Amino acid sequence: MDIIIRDINTKYINEIDKRCEELRKKTDSKWSRNDYLKLLIENDFERPLMDYKKDQFDRLLEKFTDVQLYNTKVLEAYTNEVNNLIELLIAN
Repeated sequence: MDIIIRDINTKYINEIDKRCEELRKKTDSKWSRNDYLKLLIENDFERPLMDYKKDQFDRLLEKFTDVQLYNTKVLEAYTNEVNNLIELLIAN
């Protein structure tokens, strides 16, 4: 399906052309205005899903960090108890 966009300010057209050229240099493939605008439109519709996934990842990372901190505290407490036990055994 085609979409026609009219009366775009020349300044924006020039910026689109610059970005297409930058992408061409980075990817070694031709980028047209059409390719670039299609990508922008597709990304705009994918953004809510990407934001949701990022939020889920951030929550999991936060939980993982909390678990790691808890495990560290438990390991420190265990190490202290073992050290105390060793000191008691050596003292006797």
